[in-house]
Amino acid sequence: METSYNFNIHNIGGIGWHEYTLPGYPASHSCLRLLRKDAQWLYSYADTWILAPGGATTKARGTAVMVFGDYNWGGRKPWRKLLNDPNANNISVEELTKLLEPDVPKMLKEQSNRERVADSIKTAKAMAAPVQERSGDSLSN
Repeated sequence: METSYNFNIHNIGGIGWHEYTLPGYPASHSCLRLLRKDAQWLYSYADTWILAPGGATTKARGTAVMVFGDYNWGGRKPWRKLLNDPNANNISVEELTKLLEPDVPKMLKEQSNRERVADSIKTAKAMAAPVQERSGDSLSN
């Protein structure tokens, strides 16, 4: 099956999220499988990585992602708890803040780097466009 709306969280490690069937048990090496509407929303929301030409190295990372929780192998499937309590798997703002706080400076640094890289790519494309137009005009004369 094709993995639509694929978003790499860790490019080299092959970790990402994407639309795929949800079989009701762990069936992936490390990807987060999502329903189509959830995969579409996340894909449109997040910034992807910017790779160097050839794709072997990363020029800038995209939206920071933290995957929270763990799977208790042999235990009750965590999503089954939701049948009795829709809030069973929620995390408090305090708990989330405590988890994220140590990484916020690095996330902000990466975000600034991504903006710089994206701006430099846009500038380079804008500067190349008039050159291409001029060379195209001379060919048609």
